[in-house]
Amino acid sequence: MKTLKLLQNNFLLIIVGSMITIASCKKTESTTTNDVEELNAATTISNDDAVTDALFNTVYDDVMGADNEVGMAGIGLTGRNNETMRTDSLGGYSCLTITRQRLNAPAPFPVKITYDFGNGCVGANGKFRKGKIITIYTGRLIVPGSIATTTFDNYQIDSFKIEGVHTIKNTSTALVPQFEITLRNGKLTNVNNGNYFTRVADHVFTQISGQGTPAFPLDDVLEITGFAQGSNTRNGVTNNWKRTILNIEPLIKRHNCNWLVKGKVRLERTGRPDAILDYGNGNCDNQATLTVNGQTQIITLP
Repeated sequence: MKTLKLLQNNFLLIIVGSMITIASCKKTESTTTNDVEELNAATTISNDDAVTDALFNTVYDDVMGADNEVGMAGIGLTGRNNETMRTDSLGGYSCLTITRQRLNAPAPFPVKITYDFGNGCVGANGKFRKGKIITIYTGRLIVPGSIATTTFDNYQIDSFKIEGVHTIKNTSTALVPQFEITLRNGKLTNVNNGNYFTRVADHVFTQISGQGTPAFPLDDVLEITGFAQGSNTRNGVTNNWKRTILNIEPLIKRHNCNWLVKGKVRLERTGRPDAILDYGNGNCDNQATLTVNGQTQIITLP
């Protein structure tokens, strides 16, 4: 009986050990699966965030670069982001008309400038635009205290309809050119599938290079800090997120490049691990690296 009992106990130990081993394997497999799932989820949000950044940075360029009366000509639609992007002073958009309305004539400001792309056309950079960008300037944007407030009327770049209120305020000091950029009720809607992203943002653009050549804005370099939050809705599923630009590695924007070239963003997602989006080492390219739970993924910027 004693021998039988010993055999029974050994058998139970083998079973328990096997169950622990199986559970351990399942746990390892589950962790790996979760890492992949988290990376996929973070990639979706990061792609949406990158698209939002790129399109609203385009708004900044177009508003700031309208002309030398209200801003500084040479960027956005009035200039070239690189040598291959522009073939004329309005980006090659044959459908574009520009109207200017003095709201307190004959005083030069405030002035309302409307870019109207009508039913749409493709510019020299291959981008399709339609609808209107409407901006009211209180003064020339390079003058401290001046504000430009932009709204949109059925405005679209490629497949994205853009909505919201975008504001640029010059908060420069005597030594440092600086702008506060706010976005309220920001929304991008993919007209092809109905997916949409929302954003509320407060950013500060500080010029860190190019101050010595005010008539040549293409050599300007801006450091971007600040915070944004919003959501992305895909196939009826909504995810909320918050985004913080890391103070030790702020975003870097060059007027001669179409994309952010450097800096890191932390994306916080409810109930999920943070993700870090790294825009690179300063080279002008459309690549960024996403990292979450030690897993990495290359993001292609629009």
